[in-house]
Amino acid sequence: MNNSRRLSQGFPFFLAFFGDFALGIELLALPLKGYALGANPLQLGLLGGASSALYSFFPLFAGKLGDRVGRRLPIRVFLLIYPILTSSYFLANSVTELIALRFLEGGVWALYWPSLEALLAARGGRKSIRLYNLSWGGGALTGPIVGGVAIYLIGPSPTFLVITAITLLVALLSLWLLPSAPEAVNSAVHQQKEPLEIIYLISAFDFGFVLTGFLSYFPVVATRYGLSAVYAGGFEGNLSLWRIGSFFAAGYLLDRLRHFGSKSLILLTAAAFVLPLCLSFGLRTWLISTALLGFASGLLYALSIHAVLEGAARGSRAGIFESMIGFGSISGPVVMGGLAPLFGGALAPYVALALLAIPVTVFMFFTRSKALIV
Repeated sequence: MNNSRRLSQGFPFFLAFFGDFALGIELLALPLKGYALGANPLQLGLLGGASSALYSFFPLFAGKLGDRVGRRLPIRVFLLIYPILTSSYFLANSVTELIALRFLEGGVWALYWPSLEALLAARGGRKSIRLYNLSWGGGALTGPIVGGVAIYLIGPSPTFLVITAITLLVALLSLWLLPSAPEAVNSAVHQQKEPLEIIYLISAFDFGFVLTGFLSYFPVVATRYGLSAVYAGGFEGNLSLWRIGSFFAAGYLLDRLRHFGSKSLILLTAAAFVLPLCLSFGLRTWLISTALLGFASGLLYALSIHAVLEGAARGSRAGIFESMIGFGSISGPVVMGGLAPLFGGALAPYVALALLAIPVTVFMFFTRSKALIV
């Protein structure tokens, strides 16, 4: 009984690991399949960001739904629908089909993350949020590596069947291990609503903008530099490794960085927007470039999610946070892809991203003192 209870308590953290593990494999295989089908830079941007068209607003409703019906139902619905989508990626024969499926995918992820975040925040506060960050960070580290090997051995398209099989196994485990209590479903009514600085939501937007934009183009960038999917997955894994390191560091730096307040978020955002362009220094610097990007973006995420969720384990608040990431995740790839033709070379989308650092930083500077009640 005790062992079963421990497994049940730890299972939500495994779900966080699984979510980004599967997504890490998918985000490596999807651009490569799109590129093989003849996708141009803008289409690759649409492919990377299409899921966020729904994810930019649907988490708001999904989070409130989790507050009312509990956390298990939205999570289990996701685990049933997601393998249908991944197997459909395997069957798709055109870029248009891939983009349409990617659009639908945003809706099912919106069921998953807000409910999982609210569940974990209710069960352990800051410590639980920190373990959650480390768990999904571990999935983001291992997913691209496993995906790179799978793509090398069987190709991008069959790799989606691997994701399907793993998800179905996790769905079966969830019937046994996903906890139902304490979920604090109705506790939102009794919680005092504290104001939230808008800059933490803007930084969540920036996190989605940079990371999804970077990952949407990186597999193809690596291919154009003559690297295999194994190497591309390794570099993405290196980014995730240093992002995990930033989550460890955030536990030590959280109070110190908060002392600097919004200034730390503005500096981290500017750095994250510029760092992808460091790939232009040559392949020998790619480990350093992806490491720095992973560390900066990880700190940006950790500071934001702690400010949004700490002491307020409401699905609605988690939904707002995830919606801002989703809004950034659709904006980043599309804006980068749309501006890429203005520049030359494989790194054109990253040139556009670097130039956007200036207006984004100025915008954050002028909105840093505003707050709202959620």
